[in-house]
Amino acid sequence: IKVLREQHLFCLTAHVLPDGDSIGSLLALGEALSRAGKDVKLFSPGIVPKKYTFLRGSDKIATAGMELQPGTVVIALDSSDPERLGTFAETTKQARCLINIDHHVTNVRYGTLNLVDPEAAATGEIIYGLLTDMGQSLTASMAEALYVAISTDTGSFKYDNTTPTTHRAAAALLEHQINPAVIAQRVFD
Repeated sequence: IKVLREQHLFCLTAHVLPDGDSIGSLLALGEALSRAGKDVKLFSPGIVPKKYTFLRGSDKIATAGMELQPGTVVIALDSSDPERLGTFAETTKQARCLINIDHHVTNVRYGTLNLVDPEAAATGEIIYGLLTDMGQSLTASMAEALYVAISTDTGSFKYDNTTPTTHRAAAALLEHQINPAVIAQRVFD
């Protein structure tokens, strides 16, 4: 939280073969940092799958061209090891500060700072908790992105990684007037 509050330049990246958790987490955290007045660039080593292009900001995710200015903080989302960052793996290693935010039990803790919680159902659940701890108010688009992140990594809340904490996060996201039926239709149907 201290780094997110004190630093100004951020590059966020997701993993190869992006999924709902990586894209939703990327968009929600990116919007939160932008709303806090930060300079934020979003990257994915793969094209955003069509079923997630309805999410606000998905058209601003670049698939190439990550260049780090001095002082840039890189945040790797939903990536258990640097190789999962694909074409951005080498660039991220050059960052003065690399924050690794993930929920996979296999995470090798490759960041300068590691926020890894294998008990979380999704990286989106961790991002929700992080933004809550920061006192960041959520917009409808941030809530929608995080709901997509959590619902996709839980198989629409049917996998055994779904916990009471997962449902509490989802319930809080629904308070932001997002429509789970429309999201389910776009993502799962």
